[in-house]
Amino acid sequence: MSGLHDLKPMDDPRVKLCQTSLEAHLDAAEPASYDALMLDVDNGPIEWGRRSLYSPEGLARFRRVLKKDGLLLIWAAKAIRSFEKHFFRAGFWVDCHTMPAFEAHQDGKPKGRGRVLTHAIWEGRLRHDVPGQIVPRKKIREPRVPEWKKRVREKNRRLKEQRDKEEQG
Repeated sequence: MSGLHDLKPMDDPRVKLCQTSLEAHLDAAEPASYDALMLDVDNGPIEWGRRSLYSPEGLARFRRVLKKDGLLLIWAAKAIRSFEKHFFRAGFWVDCHTMPAFEAHQDGKPKGRGRVLTHAIWEGRLRHDVPGQIVPRKKIREPRVPEWKKRVREKNRRLKEQRDKEEQG
């Protein structure tokens, strides 16, 4: 099986392995020292036990250490709209990529009927219109609705109209 491991990322001189808390590492890092950060901690933003990472102040920590065109990727067990607003207010252009993930037992077999879950990867690119501070609430722009959500909403609207017509006639 070929993949990322075949590339031996740990042999790349740019890769540095640190064994410390993420918060301590970010606080000790030089400003604008990372091109990209990829985060897969707990269940992502739904795990509010890690509020220090996902709050506007926590996201500002990431912003501080990213270079001008920096990228922050955050894996999450599901997409949460309120987190998208926090991410935007912290000075990032936000996009959420969702993908199906099957719920499984520890032995790897699907639970029940193999219920499909939706996991998310939040992509945040630094916004240049924000000089490092958190954007006040009144300036929040409504995040864009993903195309798949628009299609689902439209399909549900058409089904509801069809049911209403059948009930009337």
